Amino acid sequence: MAIVKVGQFAVITFKTFIMKRLINIFISILAIGIFFSCEKESFTNAEPLDNLQTIINPITVLDDIQTIRNPYSIQQYITNPNDADDEKINLQLLEIATTARELFKDNSFNSIILKGANISAINCIDLNKLVATNMLKSTSKISSDFVSAVENADLKHLSKNPLKSGVVEEYIPAIYVPNWETADFEKQPLICPGVEVNSELAGMEDYEDYIVAWYYDEMGNLMEILINEEDAMNTTHPVFIFDNAEEDATKREKSAMVYNTPQPLKSAMTTTEYHSKEFQINHRYEGSGSSEFCITGAQIDESGNAHLICIRNGSFSSWKQISSVSKRNIGRLFSEWKHFCSNDVEPFNSNYIFWNTYERDWSKSAKSLGQATRNGTTIYLNGNRRYSSEWYAYDPSVLNNNPVDLNTIYYSWAKWHNNSKGKYRIWRVDL
Repeated sequence: MAIVKVGQFAVITFKTFIMKRLINIFISILAIGIFFSCEKESFTNAEPLDNLQTIINPITVLDDIQTIRNPYSIQQYITNPNDADDEKINLQLLEIATTARELFKDNSFNSIILKGANISAINCIDLNKLVATNMLKSTSKISSDFVSAVENADLKHLSKNPLKSGVVEEYIPAIYVPNWETADFEKQPLICPGVEVNSELAGMEDYEDYIVAWYYDEMGNLMEILINEEDAMNTTHPVFIFDNAEEDATKREKSAMVYNTPQPLKSAMTTTEYHSKEFQINHRYEGSGSSEFCITGAQIDESGNAHLICIRNGSFSSWKQISSVSKRNIGRLFSEWKHFCSNDVEPFNSNYIFWNTYERDWSKSAKSLGQATRNGTTIYLNGNRRYSSEWYAYDPSVLNNNPVDLNTIYYSWAKWHNNSKGKYRIWRVDL
């Protein structure tokens, strides 16, 4: 800084000072730009960071969950050399979500999505219906790109279930809202292209069942992060997952199926429950990580009332996990006691239990596992999964023909339920 002495006073040459300050500021901005450029590159190239924990950062826009920035390219999660249709569907959902994230920067679409998810039995809104609304009748390029991507989506998938060889599954583009009950629809949504992390990539072993999500920070910058089921259910931001949904399941309203509180066991049977023990799966649907082998089921009692049978985390639920089966354990017989049903199921000839097992994907909409009618009541079994044919016990189309054989299990103590895709044994248990 140039200083000129005048008498006893030191006077700063203002012009020189300003020029040097501007130069310093420019150098600082350039250094910051280089830093963030390098940082951005480190999150998008093919090589993972040495320590993924270093990228966990609380961000003020999302004040209710910690966020983990995505260290890999989305394309590396989508690539699937074993299923060309799966790769095609993921790419198209990514395209739809990429255009939608610009439209959904704020909460202006939240109310219409909430309305659809609130009605649907599987918490979904049909995107074909959304693009037909007045809200999207716009001449803007973003709006027209979104409409075009939805209308031209080809979500057909050739089944990978060995018992459904050659069957082509058809889906509609949809938004699945897993946290619709607890979300604050005044808040900015998290936009998820429906892409699951490949946990077999280097450094990603601890991120099995995480998915990619986007949101905009206070400065309008797009942030790409990873979230899991716990994050999605705990955040108060609406979670919008772009999904290939079953059209019939999306149309079914929540009011179509109401479950009653299960009745306590009758006095003559107070010590008898039904549990599973042995199980085995012979087929793998997962592209990476372990298979979440899950069960769903319901009872229709003699009066035509429907009851849930699964108990998860101490309360009745529409599903529960039997086991997480690693790739190396496909085809292995396991022996582990699991609760199946403790409801009052007498008399056996007028009480009916229907169930199915499947590979669960929390970030995908529920798809049908069959429906059954007895005593004037119809129940619908569903399970969150990527594709409709990812079931183990029963083809959903024949569920109605396969109620649990309560007589045989009670009087013979157990019964196997086998097919080429696996085994499952239900036991009578006297407590």
